[in-house]
Amino acid sequence: MAGITWAKTVPMVGWMVIVDAVFAQAEKRTVIRNVAANAGVKFDGIWQVAEPAIAEQRKSPTGA
Repeated sequence: MAGITWAKTVPMVGWMVIVDAVFAQAEKRTVIRNVAANAGVKFDGIWQVAEPAIAEQRKSPTGA
């Protein structure tokens, strides 16, 4: 998870971090929350969820 390592380092120099990734498991969402907490910075997480049937439909190249 190279992005996590980067997200740990960047706030130290005063930059904002946007982590655009799939955090499908709750454990991974907890990791990124903890990165922010350990850096002493504010964390705003936006998690998009969909019903399984809709998520499966979105995987299709045609959306059908």
